[in-house]
Amino acid sequence: MNGKNKKNTGDFKRIALMFPGQGSQYPDMGEEFLGSNAKYSRYFE
Repeated sequence: MNGKNKKNTGDFKRIALMFPGQGSQYPDMGEEFLGSNAKYSRYFE
């Protein structure tokens, strides 16, 4: 951004990924989510 506030154009919705704490994670637990939408997955890779 160039110092100006940009309004949400509707292309992306704000999301939060929440996990219940240590020890509950497992390998590849977000793989299905990332594979479901290419627009979002490019920000996580």
